[in-house]
Amino acid sequence: PPRRITLGGGQDVDTAASRDGKHIAFATTRTNGDIWEMSLPSGALRQVTSETTVEQYPELSPDGKTLLAWSDRKGQPAVWTLDLSGRFREQVSPLDSSGGAYWSPDGRQVSYKLGGTIRIHQLGNVSGVDTGLRTTSQIPFSPDGTRLAFVAPGDAAASLYTISSRAVRRLGPVPRASRVDDPTWSPDASALVAHVQQETTRELWIFPADGSPPKRLTNGESEDSHPRWSPVNPDEILFLRDHRLLCVISVSTGRIRDLPFRMDGTYYLDYPSWSRDGKRVFFSIHKKSGNIYVIER
Repeated sequence: PPRRITLGGGQDVDTAASRDGKHIAFATTRTNGDIWEMSLPSGALRQVTSETTVEQYPELSPDGKTLLAWSDRKGQPAVWTLDLSGRFREQVSPLDSSGGAYWSPDGRQVSYKLGGTIRIHQLGNVSGVDTGLRTTSQIPFSPDGTRLAFVAPGDAAASLYTISSRAVRRLGPVPRASRVDDPTWSPDASALVAHVQQETTRELWIFPADGSPPKRLTNGESEDSHPRWSPVNPDEILFLRDHRLLCVISVSTGRIRDLPFRMDGTYYLDYPSWSRDGKRVFFSIHKKSGNIYVIER
């Protein structure tokens, strides 16, 4: 029967045995993710969290004082609140919840996903309300708080959905696409932007909230993902290019500008978001480290 021969944290990968069978070489890799803040337009960077776990999906509260973030600091993922100095305050969702969470416009509710189902949590309550709606995406509130956007599982066509107290509306689909993810609303709630999987790459598409046909915003020459519409400027959308660059695209002209982010070493970026005044950007930086080991028999 098989038996375990390595211990400790990290992932043990790329095993190679010597020809005489007396030595086994392997690498141990670790990826830590922390939340960072960028001040615009100066480009000054500030590290918010500094734990040895993974923190991502940062969302600043409407009053600018509290972050929502997904963290595996207890060994299983959950949504937490933390202050801007990186101190964790309250666990919002049960353990093993997936994806990020969104504030309602009044800062009193949080939407998140648990077991593939949308939940709405009233801050101060013990647990969230299970809506019974299934989703594979994050669930952002509309700017007026009356609607939610989500992606339905099992939908063969690449579409978005919005739901209000009165109706569910389907937006799309995108022709020849396999998946839509990470939707966010425009400041006036007239449209949503999301990234769309097209074969081996991702593109940004705009989905009018009235059900009109969606429109492609980027052309797929790079991997463009995790778009976030500016809360104050309807012409600007923040997004990631190849998970290495923070970029802003003009909705009206399609022109793209890189934000002044530079960092050495092995890293990738994930899940950017705006502050409500549009003056700061929050995002995760994931850094990989590792070592090579040899086991002797």
